[in-house]
Amino acid sequence: MCPVAQVTVLPVALALSVSRGVPGHWSLWLLLLLQATLAINAVAHVVFAFLAEGHAPGVVTAVLLNLPLAFYILRRAWKEGWVSASALWALLPAALFVHGPLLAGLPFITGAVQPR
Repeated sequence: MCPVAQVTVLPVALALSVSRGVPGHWSLWLLLLLQATLAINAVAHVVFAFLAEGHAPGVVTAVLLNLPLAFYILRRAWKEGWVSASALWALLPAALFVHGPLLAGLPFITGAVQPR
């Protein structure tokens, strides 16, 4: 399965498990991790647009959809206590890892790209 399909199927599977009330907070935490990663990705798009002194692909979606939705969901998770405060704070380093090294290495991990 190609990397794009993998990063699409995983969130859908997580959302289904949370919506069906699968016991445990791991599914919910992983879904919040996905949202935190999308927030970091949105911020990265904005930074790249400034560095490029213009438009960067995806910046409009990042600013109009991903950032507001991530802010809303993560704020609601905080206020309503969906997971513990320490679990919420753990999202930041985890999302930075997912957005950086994990996504960069995904084509190699899945075998879509072979190292030379």
